Amino acid sequence: MKKYLELFFTVIVLSMFCACGREEADNIQTGSMDIADPMEGSDIIQEAEADVPVEDGTDINASVEDETEINAPVEDETEINTPIEGETAVLPEEEKTVYEAFLATNAGYGYLYAYFDYDNDDKQELYLRSDNYGQVWKYVGGGLKTIYKGNISEIYNINGLAWNEIEKNDSADTADSGERVHEGVYVYVEQNPYEERTEWYVEEQDFLSQYGFGESDPFYEYALPDGSMRMVLYYDEETGLGCGLRYYQRDPDEWTTSGIYGFSFLGANIPSPWDPWEDRLNVDYTKYESYMGTTVSDIEEENIEYDDAGRVAHYEAYASIDGEVVRILNMYYEYDDNGTLRQREYHHYHLQFGSTFQYWYSYFDELGRVEYERAYITHGSLEYYYIYTDERDEPAYSLYLDNNCGAWMPDFARF
Repeated sequence: MKKYLELFFTVIVLSMFCACGREEADNIQTGSMDIADPMEGSDIIQEAEADVPVEDGTDINASVEDETEINAPVEDETEINTPIEGETAVLPEEEKTVYEAFLATNAGYGYLYAYFDYDNDDKQELYLRSDNYGQVWKYVGGGLKTIYKGNISEIYNINGLAWNEIEKNDSADTADSGERVHEGVYVYVEQNPYEERTEWYVEEQDFLSQYGFGESDPFYEYALPDGSMRMVLYYDEETGLGCGLRYYQRDPDEWTTSGIYGFSFLGANIPSPWDPWEDRLNVDYTKYESYMGTTVSDIEEENIEYDDAGRVAHYEAYASIDGEVVRILNMYYEYDDNGTLRQREYHHYHLQFGSTFQYWYSYFDELGRVEYERAYITHGSLEYYYIYTDERDEPAYSLYLDNNCGAWMPDFARF
């Protein structure tokens, strides 16, 4: 139960910035593409922002109207911490600045916050909550990290805390209008075994400095064909420590305009024969088949369009599925002046081949090697970065990111 509650609150906080994995448009310039990317849509955004009732019937997005009921102490107060009535925080200026910047990013959503010494270290931490459920954030090295997620009233008498509403600002007004700017850097950190946390930093440099890369050059960078930065990766071969910044930019008319997500990892994996990378490195992008290498036997119609140089620019196939003729495959191709494939956009019929990879975007370098891919999955998106150190066809390293409702979970591999 606790785990599900944690997941619900995390989805609510992160959905303000990630739209539950519906990624930004990559603006592939084909001129004739008509594929609607569900990662760009608003249907899942609405799902992520909708009131999500927990199992006991409590609505974690409900406004705080009845303080006496929400803040009711647990039955046995002798076993929990009891703060002084109206306890307020006295924060060092540097910590105060970071906490206030973080609160500003959460303005306009009905959250309450208070400061108190959660871990008895004589320092104040921030508790941000909706009803009795929330997260405790602690200042560390220029940023914040979560040190508790859950119903804190079970372990702490919150009646005596000085609760405040987050004041609205210009960013909050913008959020209400549907255009949101993701401020700061949200970082997903996975600890072994089975522990995870979220961190937040005001600036990129604060995040990099915390992980020892403040003065380092990037190990790898990737920009989209339009020049917008997508990935900056840092990695220390000796220690195995790595971290990265995943950037996104979107049309201001859409839900989110821009932002940064961070992640960290320790060590490079060596892919095994059953690793997903084995399949990714053996894809034939010229074949007219599904991402799993399958198709249907009863294709009723195929259409192929060619560009001025006689290369395939568009392919689509129709088949009879359960008595209805539907388009089961749809692909677009782009080439450079030398005839090298540089982009491919792919779509398949999800009821035939499944929802995973039903939208799949691939980008290739000047040698025709795949260097970046993004694909749909139900909980968000999957991304693959192929890192080459010479002109060989196989990459030297790879980075896989699983965007799980805004938590970008990395897997770094060395070949």
